[in-house]
Amino acid sequence: MIQLMKISRLAEKAEAISCRRAYKKDQLADHAIETLKTLGYAHTSLRDIADASNVAVGTLHYYFEDRADLISYCVRRYKIAFIAEMNSILKTDLEPERIVTHFVHSL
Repeated sequence: MIQLMKISRLAEKAEAISCRRAYKKDQLADHAIETLKTLGYAHTSLRDIADASNVAVGTLHYYFEDRADLISYCVRRYKIAFIAEMNSILKTDLEPERIVTHFVHSL
């Protein structure tokens, strides 16, 4: 019985660590997206993203293998948010012209 409780606590702890890691990774990606919007892909370095995130470049490497890994994570994250926004627009009871206006604004 005690072993099961220990295993359960370890599993809960591992889950909490995993959630914190995912949250931090998402925060870093959000900062990276904002930096990319400002500077553009060609002019954005890991140093720029680290500065915008108030972390060291080593912290970025802890969460992401390299710049390409970070950028691909950002693109996936951005796409998910974009599709969610498009779905929320489509679920409204607006007339077609207003829907098109919202779509254009979102793009």
